Amino acid sequence: MRHSTVTERNPKAITRTEPTNLGFFAAAAQALGRTGYRGKAAIGIVGGADLSSGMIRQAQALLRWDRRISYWSHAFLIAGPIATTPAAAANTPLLECTLHPRPPTVHAPERNGVMVGRLANYPETMYPNAALLSFQLSRDEITAILARARDPNLDRLRFDLWDLLGLWRENVWALGARLNPLLEGHRLFNAAYCEMAYEAVGIDLTPGASERNSSPEHLWNTALWRWKPYEDTGHPIQDTRGHPPGGSASLGGVAAPNQPRGAGSPARGTVCG
Repeated sequence: MRHSTVTERNPKAITRTEPTNLGFFAAAAQALGRTGYRGKAAIGIVGGADLSSGMIRQAQALLRWDRRISYWSHAFLIAGPIATTPAAAANTPLLECTLHPRPPTVHAPERNGVMVGRLANYPETMYPNAALLSFQLSRDEITAILARARDPNLDRLRFDLWDLLGLWRENVWALGARLNPLLEGHRLFNAAYCEMAYEAVGIDLTPGASERNSSPEHLWNTALWRWKPYEDTGHPIQDTRGHPPGGSASLGGVAAPNQPRGAGSPARGTVCG
C-alpha cells in the first residue's frame, strides 16, 4: 500500500457506541439523514470471527505498515436506504460478492458471483467489526452506481469476480499454505465489486493500492488517510466509527495500537459523507 502524505486523520470521523451491528447501521443511517439518502449506495465493511474470515484478514496484514491482522474481511454495497430502527434495518438489501452466500445455493457464475443479501446476515456475534463508508453523492450518481452494480458481467475481462472467488476459496481452504493472492496482485472479490460499481461515477476507491490487489483494508485506509482528494473533487467522506460497549472490536486476540497512516482503529462505525 502506498504511503499517504496526509498527516491528519479524517476530521469528519465520528465514533459511535452501539450494542449491535444493526443498531450501529440504523444509527448511522439516521445521522446521514435524507441528504445522505440514509446510506443508499454506501459501502459496508465488516470483519468476521470465523476461520475463513480470519484467513482473509490475515492475508491483508501485508498491506499494513505494522503487519498486524486486518480488522476487515468483507465489503458490500447498500442497495437501499437503511431503516433507522435495528429491527427494520435487518431487511436492508445488499449487493455483494461473498464466499458465504445465504443460502449457499445462490452462488451463480452467470451473475459473476454477485448476489443480493441483507444486513441481518452480519450480526455482531459473527462479525464483531463493522463500518459504513459513505461518499457525498447526488441522486443521479447513486442511481449510476447501483445500476453498474446490478450489471456485474459488463466488464468481466477486468472484473472476473467469479474467478477471484475461486482463487480466494482455494487460499482459505489451504489455510494459507498457498501463496497469498494479494502478493500476486489479485484483488479481493468483495472490494473489487465495490470498485467496479463506483467506476460508474469516476470515483477511485483505492488510490493507495500500489498494484491491483485492492481489499477492504484499502477501503478503510482511503476513508481515514486519503480523504482530502475526495473533498477537493466534491465527494467528501465522513468517517463514523463505532465501538461495541465495554471494549474494542476483535483482532483475533491481538490488541493493535491506533497508529497514524496505518489501517486505523477497530470500529463499529461509519465513514459517511
